[in-house]
Amino acid sequence: MDALKSISNRTTTWNDASAYSETASSLLNAFCNVWNSSGRELSELLSSAWMEDPNLTLRLIWHLRSIHDGTSDKDAFYRAFGWLFQKHLRTAITNLRMLVEPVCKRPGLGRGGSHGYWKDLLNILSLATIDALEPSLREQSKHLTRKGRSRSRPPINHHISSQINHERIVQQLADTRYRALYIAIARLFVAGLSRDVCKMAAIDALPAGTNRGKLIQELSLASKWAPTPSLSHDRVTNISTAISALLYHLKPASYSFPSMLTAVEGPLIESREAALVLRSFYRRWVLTPLRRLIDVPERLMSANQWADIVYSRVPSLCMHSNSEHFFQHDPDRFQQYLIDVEKRKSNISGATLLPHQLVMEVSQQHNTIQETHLSQKKARYPALLEVRKCIAETRLRVAEAQWKALVTSLRVSGSLDSTIAVCDVSGSMGCIQQGDADDNPIAPAVSLSILTATLAKSPFDGGFITFSADPRFVRLDLSQPLGYTIKKIVDADWGMNTDLNAVFTRLLLPLAVRHRLRPEDMIRRVVVFSDMQFDECAASSVPSNGAYKPTVAKRDPSILRDAWCANYDAVVSAYREHGYEVPQIVFWNLSRHVSTFEAQESRKGVVMLSGFSASMLKAFMGEEVPGKDDISDDSAVTSRESEYELTPVDFMKKVLSQPSFDGLVIVD
Repeated sequence: MDALKSISNRTTTWNDASAYSETASSLLNAFCNVWNSSGRELSELLSSAWMEDPNLTLRLIWHLRSIHDGTSDKDAFYRAFGWLFQKHLRTAITNLRMLVEPVCKRPGLGRGGSHGYWKDLLNILSLATIDALEPSLREQSKHLTRKGRSRSRPPINHHISSQINHERIVQQLADTRYRALYIAIARLFVAGLSRDVCKMAAIDALPAGTNRGKLIQELSLASKWAPTPSLSHDRVTNISTAISALLYHLKPASYSFPSMLTAVEGPLIESREAALVLRSFYRRWVLTPLRRLIDVPERLMSANQWADIVYSRVPSLCMHSNSEHFFQHDPDRFQQYLIDVEKRKSNISGATLLPHQLVMEVSQQHNTIQETHLSQKKARYPALLEVRKCIAETRLRVAEAQWKALVTSLRVSGSLDSTIAVCDVSGSMGCIQQGDADDNPIAPAVSLSILTATLAKSPFDGGFITFSADPRFVRLDLSQPLGYTIKKIVDADWGMNTDLNAVFTRLLLPLAVRHRLRPEDMIRRVVVFSDMQFDECAASSVPSNGAYKPTVAKRDPSILRDAWCANYDAVVSAYREHGYEVPQIVFWNLSRHVSTFEAQESRKGVVMLSGFSASMLKAFMGEEVPGKDDISDDSAVTSRESEYELTPVDFMKKVLSQPSFDGLVIVD
């Protein structure tokens, strides 16, 4: 029976390489695959993980969303939260606050960061309102692209749409589960806005000439993301009415409400006229002054007040999305701002962006500049072409500056000790200038490989290893602009092959033996950025001289897996024969279309990760996060003498044991 169990979870990749269909740990299965799952598969993964350890499963769900300490995948988080809302309602609602509280440490900054942002609350409520939050039992295709889903839409009749939304909200509020979510989110916004209103009153009371900057920085972003009456989320949920009514009954001391409302008492304001007055008051006297105080750029953009925008205070995503608009409407000031950033006289935000977003932006703008240059001689409208080129150059400068800001924010957390990246740029990884990262994992692979090369300690910094039958170390000149570095990686020779074992047996070990490298100077960690579509496994023998002699294994999954394990064990023996420990392997999956695993939960020296966030690199930096005794009876991470003894489960528990998740609680 044990023999049957040992082969029951063996499978192959698309390229006939051996793999596992599960890891023997439900928690680890979910940790690696929840981000690319939906429907029935998602429900099964999370239900099994919850049975194994509810506390760690709850942390895992918040880890999906965490911008600073997790994978920063809001869509995957919404799907997982939908499962939690369906199965454990009280736990889901109780922990909503952990999306917006500043619980994540940010070294060098005055205040912490939050796992998500206030808009997440409205997104969750909107999804619940249209019955799109709870996981569907039907399978959703993982191979749909954005282009494939697009459809032409008929003109919107706003009157009919408003009626439909109203009827839907009335129907949903009759459901106790939805009503509990609705009230909880309204109360969170009211609590945040009330605190900020009190702080705003204190700021307004300061004597003239007093520096208000420190107090303004203490304001939250609740007012920025709070629903504006009759716009966006409020059209679907009408949540502004609930927030304004709760604010009225809370009666902040600094506000005098309209006199017509003074006679209204009770928990609710039921008249339509009173509700309209409250919504108007909420917008004019709460949202508008708070948004003005924290310099929300969207407010100034919509008012055509471009000259009043303080570019150094524009958030990462807003700058990334609107740099073209800034250039078009305020060219002189924006160009001067970029010059100041390049001279380090001013700052630009980029720490919360995903690295592949910047890599794809740089690649696309380089391509646009090249196209305009080639088309210049035969252009019908050369002036228009020149404008297009100027916009592309500006967007390129913004992306380059934001990349440097991202690197700076990661450096604060430490550096990568004895770590090197293996970057997969094979054909299955897609094209860096087309589509999105879900369909083209080459962009995350390139971006994370560059970050690894940048953050690694000498002498392993400034380079990466190609993923091929003949792997080579490629030196990168990180002093060059990001665009040149991207091109060098993408143009690397991958030899129509992705042979992982060759990295250890054809490159690293022979090099160490030839140069008589001391064990303490040996590379300790190899991070493989790939879609995990490795080629068919080759069983090999590794003699004492470190030479590599491959022999092709048969395609039976059990034989392939035995070949991989035997080959890996042979590599371990060869390394130890020369006095070395085999480097820790980090399998970093970048494909949403893969549900296989490279190792079992107890395999020492192997780590498995997934996702596009650079924040996950921080798990390999600095001091180790200690295990928490209160996570579960047996979940404390044992102190290891070295990372060679770390198993995939150990690493998962280390990641989920970060203090920022300590506030999560199980209620039901």
